[in-house]
Order: sequence, then structure tokens, then C-alpha cells
Amino acid sequence: MNWKNILKRSFIFSLNPKRWCQPFLLDSAFCFILLFYVLNLKYFLSSFLNAVLLLFLFFITILFYTLLNIWINGAIVYQSYREKKRIGEGYKESGKKYLSLLASSIIAGIILGLIGIIPYIGFVLSILFSLAFFFIYQGIITRNLKFDETLRHSVEIFKKRWDLVFAIWFVLALICFIVSLIFSTPLILLLFKFLTKSGSKDFMNLFQEFINLNMASLIISEIILLVGISISKVFSIKAKTEFYLQIMKKKIK
Repeated sequence: MNWKNILKRSFIFSLNPKRWCQPFLLDSAFCFILLFYVLNLKYFLSSFLNAVLLLFLFFITILFYTLLNIWINGAIVYQSYREKKRIGEGYKESGKKYLSLLASSIIAGIILGLIGIIPYIGFVLSILFSLAFFFIYQGIITRNLKFDETLRHSVEIFKKRWDLVFAIWFVLALICFIVSLIFSTPLILLLFKFLTKSGSKDFMNLFQEFINLNMASLIISEIILLVGISISKVFSIKAKTEFYLQIMKKKIK
């Protein structure tokens, strides 16, 4: 397995604006909706009914973001191994298999959530199970597996090649962390400026004032961060798909 070539192809793929713009548009909409909630936090906390309204709106926002994110991720998996196809083809394919993508995501999420609450060892077990479910989208999109089949298929890969799956996960996580950290530098510096000047008294009002005075800088910094996160997402999906196809080519030997 040629790690260097896979990572290189994945970087080239992820740096293409027509690839990273897909998650970027969704993440941007999500973040600016959250920013709207923050800017109007005083209003939402002014009464019990307004607070309930905020919780409801936040839940709806998270729900729609999650559902659309699954669709986009499935489309990018398709684009990752069918690069010459039109982008729209990826969304058609992801839409056809959306129920399997959704069902596998829900089952994996429930299992990880239940395992994660186990005292002391829950965190470690949740990492192991997330590795076991590492290739569920790839199985659905590239091999037309149903949601239950792809879960078993991904677990089978992990059981036979756990060391390779762990290595892939670690390398991709490290690279994505570094990329996101680089792109988050402007926002970190801006928030650090606020923390060094703010006191413990009337923190909420000071934070609101800080946002109002630095709105343009915050928006630009957030956009830069979102670009980095989007590139990281696309890179990770592309690399996972490339590694998956190589593993299947070798028939999990």
C-alpha cells in the first residue's frame, strides 16, 4: 500500500475548490445560524418561553445539519473514487443510498453513545468501536451494501486488519488536526485578545460588546477556519476511500 501516493492524491483532491466548497457551504450556513443565536442571546434568555424557543431552534438546526452532512459525505465518497464523474452524479448516488447511510449512521451513533457512558473505559471503547465502523460509508457507496451489511463488513475489516485501520485513523486525524489548527490561528488570536482584556465581571455584556466591535474580523476568521475544516473533511474522506479500495483490492489478506 503506497501511503505517499494516497496522501498526495487526497491532498490534491481536497485542495480543489469544487470539492471543499461542498461541506464549506453547509458548515458556513450552520455557523452563521449559530452566530445569529449568540447575537440574540439576551433576547432568548429574557424569558422562559424564549429560552425554550432557543432550544427548539437549536435542535432543528442540528438535525438539518446532520441530515445534510450525511448526504454530502456520501456524495464526496462517490466523487473520491469516480473523480471524472460530474459532482451531481455523486449527490444522485448518495441520495439513492441515503436511507442506508442514515441508518448505519444512527446505529453506529447509538452504539458509540451507549459505550461512551461506561465509566472509566467508555472513552477507549468508543474509539475502538469508531474504528470498527470506520468504512461504513465506503461500503455503501462503492459496494452497494445495505446498512446492516456495511456495519458487519466494516467490523470484519477491523478484526482482520485492526493495526492498519488504527494507523490510517491516527495519520488522518493528525494531518486534519494540523490543517485545522493552522487555519484556526486568526480566530484563536482574536479570542485570545478578548480573554486578555475581559474580566470576570459582566462577562456576557463584555462578550456581546466584543462581538459587535469585531464583527468583520470574526466573520473573516471564521470563514478561514471553515475553509480549513472543509479541506480536512474532504481530505479525510478521500484518503479513507482510497485506503478502503486498496484494502479491498487485496481482499483483506
